[in-house]
Amino acid sequence: MRVVGKVQEEFQRVNLEAEPEPVVRVMLQTIVEHITKGEAQDVLHSFPSELKDLWPDLVQA
Repeated sequence: MRVVGKVQEEFQRVNLEAEPEPVVRVMLQTIVEHITKGEAQDVLHSFPSELKDLWPDLVQA
């Protein structure tokens, strides 16, 4: 995954030992909590497939 890989690279740069995928998932969940369901659907449709796979399930339904 390109996005998760970029997060991992940044973690390594600052010597942060964390898994990038859960961090990306929390970031996406935070976005979902601050926008309407319609806006979330619009955002989801603009994402590459790698991010769509990480997008919170409640919005994909």
